[in-house]
Amino acid sequence: MDIALRRSIRIRLRVLFIASCCVTCTAFAQAQRPEVLFDAATQVNQQLSLWKFKEGDDPAWSRTDFQDSSWTTVSKGAFYPDTRGIHWLRTRIVFQEGARRSPVIVRLGRIQSAFEVYWNGTLIGRNGRIGTSREDEEAGQLHFAALVDTLVRPGVNVLSVRFSNFHQVPPGSFFYAKVESTLYPSLISLRSFIRMAFGCAIYLACAIFGLALYLSGGRYRNFIYYVLLSLAFLVSSGFQFAMHYYNISMGVLEVFEPIFVGGYFLAELSIVLFILFSFQMPHIRIHVLSAVFLGLIFYCSEMIYGLHSPVSFDDFREVITPYVYALLIYSSLKKKPGSIIALVGYGFYSLPIVLTSYLGIHFSFDLLSPREIIILIYVMVANRQVHEQQLIQKSIELRSQRLETEFLKKTIQPHFIMNTLASIKSLAKRRPEDAEKLINALAAEFRIINAIAPEREIRITQELELCDQHLQVMGYRWDARYTFIRENIDESLTIPPLIFHTLIENGLTHAFNPRENGTFRLSMKKENDCVEYTLQNDGSRLRAIQQSPQREVEEGTGIKYVKTRLEERYPGQWRLQYGLVDSHWNVVITICGGRS
Repeated sequence: MDIALRRSIRIRLRVLFIASCCVTCTAFAQAQRPEVLFDAATQVNQQLSLWKFKEGDDPAWSRTDFQDSSWTTVSKGAFYPDTRGIHWLRTRIVFQEGARRSPVIVRLGRIQSAFEVYWNGTLIGRNGRIGTSREDEEAGQLHFAALVDTLVRPGVNVLSVRFSNFHQVPPGSFFYAKVESTLYPSLISLRSFIRMAFGCAIYLACAIFGLALYLSGGRYRNFIYYVLLSLAFLVSSGFQFAMHYYNISMGVLEVFEPIFVGGYFLAELSIVLFILFSFQMPHIRIHVLSAVFLGLIFYCSEMIYGLHSPVSFDDFREVITPYVYALLIYSSLKKKPGSIIALVGYGFYSLPIVLTSYLGIHFSFDLLSPREIIILIYVMVANRQVHEQQLIQKSIELRSQRLETEFLKKTIQPHFIMNTLASIKSLAKRRPEDAEKLINALAAEFRIINAIAPEREIRITQELELCDQHLQVMGYRWDARYTFIRENIDESLTIPPLIFHTLIENGLTHAFNPRENGTFRLSMKKENDCVEYTLQNDGSRLRAIQQSPQREVEEGTGIKYVKTRLEERYPGQWRLQYGLVDSHWNVVITICGGRS
């Protein structure tokens, strides 16, 4: 590595280390002083992030002069009491001297489950009914607001919250708390409501779009995971919107919190599954099982242990984010369509978690949330893939049309018709009854050919009936008797047209002489998700191949036609083998995976 490059990396690491130390020291210093400065003349709102906490109950803890220095310092963003009972929270707000031109409002939310609020020792409101047991407690509403203009005094003011938490539900590891000077009826502003509603509308539209893609685009799994991603965002955001708009009770939150949190986990897993199936990663089953198992472990741990869980949703995102980046970078290096767009979209989506978790920088989007950005960008990815699939489908249709034309040319060749007509003329003189049977068999064969010519896939019973008619025609022409034996054939299956008909025609041409009787045997067996067909025939002309020093057989038009038909219908999911086995000509066709 170049010396200048090493020096540059060292300098950057040192700067990052110093910045991290500064952030840590600042946070530590702030953690020792749960006190904020608020100027109601100029400020709109002030978050109350740091609090003093103590388990137990004493009316004296609401007084302004009470010393709470021995209490535990907690953050509203990571708060989950160990025990159920009655507890207290206290914080201090310092008001500047001078006239206040705005109202002063205290807003609290998600303090589980019922609480009383005191300002400078004066009770300013209740939310629910505090109790000494779950039965005695009555859970309050999600958010609470009270006007404290007349109680505010210059200097230090003390806000105390007495609460009981018998209806507390995990994860529940945070609450809302702020002082502000804006009048509106909810815990969040009208602008936030509009953004929530806008986000829900985007998620719903994308879910409908993804479902339409799935139903009309070949039912590919990645579209289903896109729908799940949109619905997960819709459920979590919709629930957040509804619980704030209707100010639901904490009892309702107790019921729906697991669903709310589950929506976040489902969204992360849906992103992983969408990427895995969109870009057809190798060992996809192992990836899917690992991601789902990891998500379940993190989710169950957070639901059971709450804040004291050894792992949380943020930890899950910190684990899954590098993994998703690795998948997208791999897809980009493999130049898979849409992978670059997906990488850019995930970059926007994961930017807040990367900056916050790895660099300690708090960052937010003003216009669109990361969720809305990734869901809209992944619409572009899905649309790109639909376009690619349409091109592939168009190519397949064109190739199918060429195959159909070749099929008709191959089947109704002039020399075949002339030879058959000559046979009919000869039989009409010698055996009129056989001549009539030959005409009927030829007509039946042509009727089946006309019926199946436009189809990409037909019932195997139609194919076998076509083979019977062709063997009858050739038997009358060559004055021979051919037997067609079937073993273990599942008549509900389908195959591309003219597969076995072509192989039987090859067998007649290369294995039998005129007036030589023969047997064709078609057997089938299933194993896992694969179906194996074996077509076997005898014939005196096979001895020449068997005795030849070079027993390889040149691949003719018939085998090439069969391979083309199989690749058209089952791309990459079939295998064809042929050769001599115990003096018999064997052709083995294996088809796996079903529909492509």
